[in-house]
Amino acid sequence: MAREDSGSLPVPIQLGGGRLDAISPLPYSISVNTNDITAPVIGFVDGENIIVRQSWINQWLLVGVTLLLEVAIVALNLRLAETGQFELEVGTLFIPTTYLPIAPLLVLATAAWKVYNERLVITPHYLIHVTGRLWWSARTTRLDYNQVQEIETIQTIPQRILRLADLHITPIGRDMKGSIRIRGLRNPRAVKDLIRNLRSQQSGTSTSNTAN
Repeated sequence: MAREDSGSLPVPIQLGGGRLDAISPLPYSISVNTNDITAPVIGFVDGENIIVRQSWINQWLLVGVTLLLEVAIVALNLRLAETGQFELEVGTLFIPTTYLPIAPLLVLATAAWKVYNERLVITPHYLIHVTGRLWWSARTTRLDYNQVQEIETIQTIPQRILRLADLHITPIGRDMKGSIRIRGLRNPRAVKDLIRNLRSQQSGTSTSNTAN
């Protein structure tokens, strides 16, 4: 069953993450449909906030390399086992076959790092951009909605096919180089429309308070 509020988005939004029961108290003026599986999934619910991060689909290349390496390693191990060899000779090096599975794991870890190292938190009153979550130090940037100058989506050719896009949020007084960038979002237009909706609400509230 969908919940419609004034100023709601034209499309229903489904919030994933297995916490659909937490949608009810969200103070967003958006249309939320928990039953429509065709509704775009834009993020995960965390209390009153929505967490948006890069989709695993955006790492299709690294995931594909991981699968190819796994197949190659299995085939190589079978071939070496037939000859009774348990080491792979590479020039002057002899690598034990037990170490070979490390390679695809490193590639997969790189993909996971790209996915989970950065996220955008959409709160009722401002945005929080977090980078370096899996590094020695994390950087957190807060941006009020009334400080948002422009919101753009940029797509590469593979992203067009996969229906992904990079989201650029440019603060007032900065150019594209100073923008917040989240790569490979699912349903980027829904995220873009949600941020614009919240920006309009905050601008309307600010105008109303100034008038009073």
